[in-house]
Amino acid sequence: MVSGNVWRSAGIGGLLLLLVACDNRVTRDNFDRIEEGMSQSAVIELLGEPDEQSSMGVGGFSGATLRWVDGDRSIAVMFANEEVAFRSFSRADP
Repeated sequence: MVSGNVWRSAGIGGLLLLLVACDNRVTRDNFDRIEEGMSQSAVIELLGEPDEQSSMGVGGFSGATLRWVDGDRSIAVMFANEEVAFRSFSRADP
């Protein structure tokens, strides 16, 4: 027979996993953590994989735009040679 403590621990672990899975990364706080010159990989580490992305390259220049969307909020980041060049946070009016 499994003790009550084991079931309680499993329940708490499951709840924590659910909370992490529902973690909303498209927030103003996370947007404020993105700084000009930050690497593309550091931004992806902060926000996770983007919902949309496009890229281009010409000669020695590469550019990319990555966008994260959650409901009415979005963060868009433009990169020049894999470093943040511009960022924007938007929230649709209700």
